[in-house]
Amino acid sequence: MVYDDEEGILYVADTGTSRVLKIDTKGSVGAGYIDSWFQDGVFTEYTGSTVEVVVGADVMSKPSGLALHDGILYVSDNATGTLFAFDTDGFELARQTSNLGQGALGGITIGPDGMLYMVAISQNQVVRLEP
Repeated sequence: MVYDDEEGILYVADTGTSRVLKIDTKGSVGAGYIDSWFQDGVFTEYTGSTVEVVVGADVMSKPSGLALHDGILYVSDNATGTLFAFDTDGFELARQTSNLGQGALGGITIGPDGMLYMVAISQNQVVRLEP
């Protein structure tokens, strides 16, 4: 997931249902505490958020990594080895299929140098791209 602090929007890769969600957190209020699955802490539950599917299953198979930079949402698709670029409303701006193959792409982030970094799982490497 990646959070847009200025807009109060949380983007979540919902890998299990092949989509990316856009959660507007501005209307959220704390609704109590819940224990974590592994009993390693306590989480706060929030209600009142607006949830929208910003990228659907018709576009990608297994969204895995998310990065946000200058209004562009980058999403890696683990199943296809494809990197996507969307605007924040889910309009596809570009896509590039890597030569790493299926199951190869993991998490992604934007580094302090403005470059896009991707985990290449099959290669045990971190790959740097210019966004």
